[in-house]
Amino acid sequence: MNGIFVMTDARIQIGAICGIEIVMTGKSSNLRIRARGVVARHAPDGMGIAFQHDLEWWPTIENTCLEQFEAQN
Repeated sequence: MNGIFVMTDARIQIGAICGIEIVMTGKSSNLRIRARGVVARHAPDGMGIAFQHDLEWWPTIENTCLEQFEAQN
């Protein structure tokens, strides 16, 4: 994963460096991921942030979350 789209009314200047914190909440614990990025674009409903470093382990977390979601449904 090399970026994220943040749905928000706020706008940070394109090209600005920013911190991103992704929090995934579970029933008994939370997973907190912190990354640095650069504002890459604006859209009517938010802005795109390009991470300064690729989150190469993201597919592992994403697959685990998907498996848990499917097990609950």
